[in-house]
Amino acid sequence: MGSDDAKLISNIRNQLDRLMLQLAEIEKEKDSLDNDEYVEMKNDTVEQLKELERTLDRVKCGDVSLTDELTATKMAIQNAISEAFKTPEIVAIFAKKEPVLLRQKLMQIETDRHLRKISDETFKARKLEILYALYKLNDDLSDEEKSVINAASKVSGFQFELASSHLSCDESIINVNL
Repeated sequence: MGSDDAKLISNIRNQLDRLMLQLAEIEKEKDSLDNDEYVEMKNDTVEQLKELERTLDRVKCGDVSLTDELTATKMAIQNAISEAFKTPEIVAIFAKKEPVLLRQKLMQIETDRHLRKISDETFKARKLEILYALYKLNDDLSDEEKSVINAASKVSGFQFELASSHLSCDESIINVNL
């Protein structure tokens, strides 16, 4: 990978980190904002994530050497947009492809639950988020962890696989030429 490619990937990741931090701050300050203000700020940030995804699509269509890195980053953006992950911190760790940190986060929430710092409902939701992130990173899951994901996937309306609504490179070229 050339230095230009590395710089581009670094810039994209920095932008993603900034947007994820922005989402985390919005969630943190949710109670101090009125509902309209909260929704507007969150929607604006999600729109910026979508724009970053569109930029990635354009770059991906023109530069094959970036495909693997861009695909991983694009997947993290899609997950953030689709709100498969409700916790921006988990999305940020996922985007950096750090399963060890996700495992540490899982241990932390298990401890928090044991100490009654978080409710069972919050624990289950965060555990599922983390396990799903580990699953998407192809990390080895225990049978118990797989069963948590399988059970959640059977819930009506729950969707694990994220289908992109965007056009492929070939489809974009076809539409431009029409």
